[in-house]
Amino acid sequence: TSHSGNEMDGEGEKEAHEYPALSLAKTKKVEELQDWAGERDIWLSWKLDGSTLVATYDGGALTRVLTRGNGTVGTNITYMASAIRGIPAKISDKGHLVVRGEATISYADFEAINDTLEDADDRYANPRNLAAGTLALDKTNLDKVKERNVTFNAFTLVHTDEVIRSWGARMDYLDRLGFTTVEREETDAMHLPDAIGACGLFVFIAIATGIIIYNSMTKPRYTKMDDTFMEDFKEWKSKNDTNKQAMRAIKSALWVFITALYFVISFTTMAWHISWVIF
Repeated sequence: TSHSGNEMDGEGEKEAHEYPALSLAKTKKVEELQDWAGERDIWLSWKLDGSTLVATYDGGALTRVLTRGNGTVGTNITYMASAIRGIPAKISDKGHLVVRGEATISYADFEAINDTLEDADDRYANPRNLAAGTLALDKTNLDKVKERNVTFNAFTLVHTDEVIRSWGARMDYLDRLGFTTVEREETDAMHLPDAIGACGLFVFIAIATGIIIYNSMTKPRYTKMDDTFMEDFKEWKSKNDTNKQAMRAIKSALWVFITALYFVISFTTMAWHISWVIF
């Protein structure tokens, strides 16, 4: 079995959240989001898959970092803040500020870390579990936390003494303070399907590109072992397998054609939420 990770297993003290870190309502239907948006402008952002952290600042200095825990009580891992990317030690806001974000590990780092673990039982199931397991490490393993490139991505300014009403404006404020913030887009109910369709396209392209790169990097290549006739024959066959090379070239060209066709159809009809089915 693979590690699942548990953010409550760290050595820090358990402390109550100043503002409960509760779960958001979920839906898979665009129509429900449109009903919720109504006539208002809304913001669309990524739902990152990692471990939620809450950072608190007073007088411009970081004073506490808590894991989400059960939403009302989390684990104090302030000792780990310097090993996590995206959590500034100092900010220009001199008041009381609370920011919530997601600690994530990239798929590239996840694959690299799992490749160093020879025993299958020691490997992690996904980047989310690896992030959770990393945040449960003690003070003696801060170098390991740094090596895993854990990044804090702010997604909500929970509290500031400044008067900032809009979520988008609050996120812009975090940008100016030096935080790494989640990517976002302003839209409305009418344009919500197109915005979601465009996001889905980017996800699809990113996944497909990652698979192509991963396959090209991990595909075993033949290496001549000795000078026997059979080894020479295998080497010749490996180098002269033109049929497979031609097929790969055709597939690559087809992928480019389909992607170009998708953009042409989408920009012509503006039906991003429907045209993605071409893939």
